[in-house]
Amino acid sequence: MSAVLNTLHWLCIFPLAVLAVLAGGCASLSPYAVSAGELERHLRNAVRDYDRKQLQSGSSLSLSLTDADITLGPNGRDVAVIGLKGQIALTVLTAKLPVDIRVAPGRLEFVMAD
Repeated sequence: MSAVLNTLHWLCIFPLAVLAVLAGGCASLSPYAVSAGELERHLRNAVRDYDRKQLQSGSSLSLSLTDADITLGPNGRDVAVIGLKGQIALTVLTAKLPVDIRVAPGRLEFVMAD
């Protein structure tokens, strides 16, 4: 079970790492502007493509992003506030074990889905 939780932990961190790399890359291109909507779309596409590749490789884990809320530059600062909701599911034999994930500033929740 600890291997499953470790895998779930890394699958939660993956989308955040992708977004951090994208935000860092965008910051180095000073004249380029990016909107929160563009970042949200890119993150959704990245998660969808990652999940598709995992399923094609025979992985029993699936990852989906149900909501991405990105706020750029609150209070005039050069930061991004990110909130994510999604689900990770592990398929064992014929049973699917879903876990809902919520990531918000200062908070990370794992909830067994119904």
